[in-house]
Amino acid sequence: MSNKPMLKFNSIATIRPVEWLALTILAVSAFGNSVQAQWVNESFSSLAAGVAPTVALPLVANGDGYAKGVAGGGALQIQKTTNVASETRWTFSDATYTTPRSSGYISFKITQNVNALTTTTDYMNFRLGPADSSSLGTGANNWLELRFVQATSSNLKISCAGGANQATATISSTAQNSVQIWYNQSGVATTYTRPDTGGSTSLASGTFAVFANNAPIIAVGTFPASVEGASAVTTPIGKMAFIIGSSQKGDWTIDDV
Repeated sequence: MSNKPMLKFNSIATIRPVEWLALTILAVSAFGNSVQAQWVNESFSSLAAGVAPTVALPLVANGDGYAKGVAGGGALQIQKTTNVASETRWTFSDATYTTPRSSGYISFKITQNVNALTTTTDYMNFRLGPADSSSLGTGANNWLELRFVQATSSNLKISCAGGANQATATISSTAQNSVQIWYNQSGVATTYTRPDTGGSTSLASGTFAVFANNAPIIAVGTFPASVEGASAVTTPIGKMAFIIGSSQKGDWTIDDV
């Protein structure tokens, strides 16, 4: 088996954090070890330097020319210093987002790159949206947003549906950071294993937990009742994306060391 990390979205009975994965997405009924079905498997190990990833399911948008293999290959660099938006998006089912994934585990490793063309107010968003065709470029359309700010402090902010921050934290601005998310929209409570204590923890329906470098950023966050504003969409999560808006600049590596 390759030791390169992969982007995965699985249906599982239970799951523990898997440290060798750079990007992992797992849909669950309870979190622990046994994997039942895999929905997404995206590896950057064969991505060459300067080459954009191929748009093929589950990848449905490849960064608008700004997401390419990092120097040396084997990781994804999202670098945008122009006034054009960039979105790198995956579906968790098919091209029309047919199947919602009502609970899941996500992990990825991210590094802030030095770029003289960025400022400390620039940022990149990681967003989870409902299983529909709505744009993830609109804040109100997202169930969960992690905002990575191109700064040395207060550089991770968490919100839902374009609302106020539920948490703000400082992660490394120079080293690789490991981010883990558990979410539950299934209608029943699930459990997951906390990476900081190793203890089994209940996660109520309608809530999520976010950890960075094995430390809790938000141990219990609450989803809004709906997303997409007046449309009041309640469809559970079905897609994810890394997005840099047209007015923002950014330089980040999604690493697979």
